[in-house]
Parts: sequence; structure tokens; C-alpha cells
Amino acid sequence: MSCGCCAKYPLTIIDYILDNFGEDVGLGYNVSCTFGEIVHNSLLLQKKARDLQLQICVNSFHGYAHNRLCQVQHHPLYLTGFGLEDLEMMEQVFSSTNVSACIIQYATWYHWKQALNMQFSQWDAKKYQELSKFLLNNYCQALDTINECSPIITKMTQSLGIDEGTIESWIAEEHQFLLNLKEEPEEKILACSYVQVLNDRNVAKFTSQLSY
Repeated sequence: MSCGCCAKYPLTIIDYILDNFGEDVGLGYNVSCTFGEIVHNSLLLQKKARDLQLQICVNSFHGYAHNRLCQVQHHPLYLTGFGLEDLEMMEQVFSSTNVSACIIQYATWYHWKQALNMQFSQWDAKKYQELSKFLLNNYCQALDTINECSPIITKMTQSLGIDEGTIESWIAEEHQFLLNLKEEPEEKILACSYVQVLNDRNVAKFTSQLSY
């Protein structure tokens, strides 16, 4: 969103999603770290989003381009409820259009739109047809991940003398640590100022010696 007025478009989409899907909706958006604040401050959506427990995070792929403080707050890797989803479906849709690009590169405007319309119609039909298989595969993958990783995590927690609560607290501790780094500690500021004063003194002394 290059300007605030453009926020009305995603806000309208979110309003529609909440009206049709109700509670516990999770959404991925490239700039959700800032857009989430817009939603929560929106006079029209803040109460609805809060009551329906809307959760917005940064897409998995785009999230790694954000700073670490943003990641520990908004990346789906650290949020409960997103599971295996990377929230990058639009990237896959756009990537699929590369197949049509070589065909319509020199086509007329009419045939350009016609080819893309046909591709997206076929995309929709194929995805709806395979939706149940997609959900089943994700469910099986989640079970395999749990069965494979649970013994490893149990062994690790026992050897380190920690529990799940300790692991979850690490994110909160890292978040607080990064927040404290947003401003330089006073002792570092004083140390840097002291070094700067010493440099200024040496320069002034050197300059005065040259004047004699």
C-alpha cells in the first residue's frame, strides 16, 4: 500500500471474509505487520476482528525479508494455528501463468485475456477437484511430522531439563530482547560520546601544534 487510501481494498476483502467465514480466520499478507495495526484501529473492523478472533500474519516466504523483530511477532512459523501452511498460494498462481506467457507474448489484447481466462478457469476446476486430496495429504503430513518429531523433542527436553512452556517462552524473551535493542543503552551512548570527545581533543591539540 503506497498510500493510506489504498488500505480500503484489503479492508473490504477482510470484511467480506469475516462475514462469510466467521470465527478463527487466519490470513497471510505481505505487509501484515503494518496492516494488522490498520485493521485493529479501523472504526468499522476493529470490533468485528477482535470478536471473531481474526489473526493476520506475514506470508512465510516474504516474512524472511522482514527484520527479526517483525518475524517473532508475525511469521507463521512462530504462531499457533497456521500449521504447515506457508500462505504463498498467490505466488503459486502467478508462477503458473508462466506457462501461458510464451503463448500469449505476441497475441492481441483479446486473445491475451482469453488465454488467461481459460488458464484460471482450468486452475480453479483442477484445484476444486483435488481439494479433498489436498486436505488429506496435509493432514497425513501433519501426523507424520508429529510422530517423527515428538520423540526427538521429548528426548531433548528431558536432556536439557526444560518443558514446552520453556520453549514457548524463548520467543517472548527474544521479542523483549529485540525491543530493548531499539534504543541504545545509556552506557553505550556515554562510551561512544567519550570516545568522540577524545577524538575531538586530539584533533584540536594537533591543530594547535601546527599553528606554532
